[in-house]
Amino acid sequence: PVHEEYIWHSDLKLETGRQIAQEFLKMDPRPTAIVSVNDMTSLGFIDVCRNTGLSIPGDLSIISFDDIPIASLHGIQLTTVSQHAEEMGDKAAQLMIRRLEDPSREPERIILKPLLMDRQTTGPYNP
Repeated sequence: PVHEEYIWHSDLKLETGRQIAQEFLKMDPRPTAIVSVNDMTSLGFIDVCRNTGLSIPGDLSIISFDDIPIASLHGIQLTTVSQHAEEMGDKAAQLMIRRLEDPSREPERIILKPLLMDRQTTGPYNP
């Protein structure tokens, strides 16, 4: 089941991740895993949680999306999904140019497979 109290709507900022972590820390019981919208939000969330003594991934697993360069730094090692942002931009531009050249052209769908960057912020389920 989906628990609405476990869903936070936010922007994509580091500070927002910190604010969400403050709310998360008040929960009882707390979820044991978090899926975050992007790496920056996750980094803010992790910063607050670690500063309060939570072990990541011992107490809490976190996975995110983007794979920004700092996600792989020593001490962070964020498990994240690389979405090939540069390739997505290239393909989108190519599609747009083709449609501008021929507006009657059928829409195209391109699927790029994401890549899981399995690092150190996720661990086995520990109820």
